[in-house]
Amino acid sequence: MNFQYYVNYIAIVEEGSLTSASNKLGVAQPALSNQIKAMEQVYNTRLFHRGSGSHRLELTETGRILYEKSKIMVEAENSAKNEIANHVNGTRTILKIGVLDSLDSRGLMALINEYSEQYPETEIVLREASLDELIKMMGSGLIDASFVRVAELPQYEDLDVIFSLHDYLVACYQKDVFFIGNNSPSVTISELAKFPLCVSGKNLPLMRTAFREQGSMFMPRFVGPDTNACLLWAKAGKGVALVPLLSIRMHGFSDLKYKEIQGREFDAASFSMIAHKRQHRSETINKFLNICAEMGKSAHFPISPEGIFSDKQ
Repeated sequence: MNFQYYVNYIAIVEEGSLTSASNKLGVAQPALSNQIKAMEQVYNTRLFHRGSGSHRLELTETGRILYEKSKIMVEAENSAKNEIANHVNGTRTILKIGVLDSLDSRGLMALINEYSEQYPETEIVLREASLDELIKMMGSGLIDASFVRVAELPQYEDLDVIFSLHDYLVACYQKDVFFIGNNSPSVTISELAKFPLCVSGKNLPLMRTAFREQGSMFMPRFVGPDTNACLLWAKAGKGVALVPLLSIRMHGFSDLKYKEIQGREFDAASFSMIAHKRQHRSETINKFLNICAEMGKSAHFPISPEGIFSDKQ
């Protein structure tokens, strides 16, 4: 089937009518109608609901699937053309990195900055999306690697974890409000029980179990929707937030202090750089991944516990 059909199909869906798509594409409306019929024959399914009573075209579920796949195919085609043209013409190379949409990109920017200093001629493109979308984009070659935060990736056998930074929960607080005069690097659960506490809904069951095991009742003052909300609460001096260590700097709260929690380590999802095993890796992405691996091993990476977080109170 003609590749242009997919380009036209995207326009038809996004314009919502054959008339609008015809005007945008400069293609006669009957020709677009025939293209839709041809695609429905190829895929043996209806792409649009007929007789819906609305002037706007309404996608079927299979039509929606084809629309999403068409966007990936067209974007991959355009990306390939641009990269090949750049290579043939000897112009700039392109580094395409994905970042999980729930992450703050500041930690990634340290890697980007290091790469940019070493390879200033390379164009760098960041794409933000969900984990599933990032994996699809890596499989299609739309991005070269992704910066994510996940506990594990057992269901994604086609992925390589280039480096991963272990993370765990700590007690984070505004230094001028709590633990004044207390220079211990850690705190017990019984001590924590005396303070107004904050935790995300995700980590609430974990902390309830831990406190119960120590004979204490976990009664948080605030249960936040996410780590960032908990850090904002701690920043305001409202209490002590139980948050992942690496998130303190990643979310831009490096002025806050923290103490480790005695008795056990409360694991949190690690930060990882992942890439697709089966995709060809260009020299450009290999250089970036090498920088990631080296910085991940050293104290120079700004979210490394051995580096930036060595100043705990």
